[in-house]
Amino acid sequence: MPDLPDIASGARAKAHDLLAAIRTLQRLEHEQRSATAAERRLLARFPGFGPVALRLFPDPVTGAYRNGAWQEMGEALQSLLTPEEYASAKRATFTAFYTAPVVMQAMHDALAHLGLPPHALVLEPGCGIGHFMGCAPAGMRFIGVELDRMSGRIARALYPQHDIRIEHFRDTSLPEGRIDAVLGNVPFADVTLAYRGDRLALHDYFLAKSLDALKPGGVMAVVTSHYTLDKQ
Repeated sequence: MPDLPDIASGARAKAHDLLAAIRTLQRLEHEQRSATAAERRLLARFPGFGPVALRLFPDPVTGAYRNGAWQEMGEALQSLLTPEEYASAKRATFTAFYTAPVVMQAMHDALAHLGLPPHALVLEPGCGIGHFMGCAPAGMRFIGVELDRMSGRIARALYPQHDIRIEHFRDTSLPEGRIDAVLGNVPFADVTLAYRGDRLALHDYFLAKSLDALKPGGVMAVVTSHYTLDKQ
């Protein structure tokens, strides 16, 4: 399994990585070509909008940035994106937090220990830019679903061999009873969605729909919270 690049720890470093990844993606799409190894490293350092949202976007009440440096980076971001992309990025700020590599590796190891074959078909709901795919055995096939357009486009550039769907998980059509495993870190938000007669919290909706896609004997391994584990 390949090593993932280290994600920058400081907020400003994360913002610089985010802007560099967006510029790289736009260059690839404009030139209609695959990423080089160096460009893949830049794309893989995209940290998601969540870790820098409170600084990279203006205050929703006052419309002001924290300081001039953040205003410069925030305006650079807005200049890079279309109004629709910018709105999508702002919507993703509460859920776009990525999983630590040590956690992803441990989850892959657990699935292998449970007997998941290396050529399995795996669903990742809320796949971000595809870090779980980057940790996977070479023969594993993924269906990745991602709402944020920027993250989904980066995932497609990094992992063109997988089925990356840029749409709401609510709207995606899954092959029920055919998925070998579900893997990932589902989004959390103060949102409920209807599912088969119930109203479910956002993360529980993701779990319930994912369970229905599993084949008999399939395995689901996702990051969740005690609010799921304590439910009756």
